[in-house]
Amino acid sequence: MALIDDNIVHRGDPTEELAHGARSYCAAFGFVRSATSVLRIDEMYVVGGPSETLVLLKRTDINNPVGNGRAGGLSGYPVPLAVLVRVKNGKVTEWLDAPVNNVSMAPMRAVGALPVPAQSAQPAQPRPAPEVCMKYPEGSK
Repeated sequence: MALIDDNIVHRGDPTEELAHGARSYCAAFGFVRSATSVLRIDEMYVVGGPSETLVLLKRTDINNPVGNGRAGGLSGYPVPLAVLVRVKNGKVTEWLDAPVNNVSMAPMRAVGALPVPAQSAQPAQPRPAPEVCMKYPEGSK
């Protein structure tokens, strides 16, 4: 976290809204502490210099398996993502993920791995910050 700006703008999951701040960044990237999630970097490009650098990478997330208890999660579904990371003066100031393809849970619902919602799917709500993240400042928009 020493390399993360206190007011970082981020979206670590394609089902979530943009968020701000080191505390929510810490909470959003729970896969760092998860033994059941997989992150594979497929391609990476870096452009810039010492004062500002942009990193564009393509990664595949294989999220926690079905039954992990997270409402709105993608539950084991591999999701190819494009990631843009902006680094200014040695600190990450922006981390944005977006799915490369349309993300749909329909294939998992078809095999009964997920219930069919009564209403249209809503974006996942931000995760509450675990105790380990409470030492970091909250962001402002």
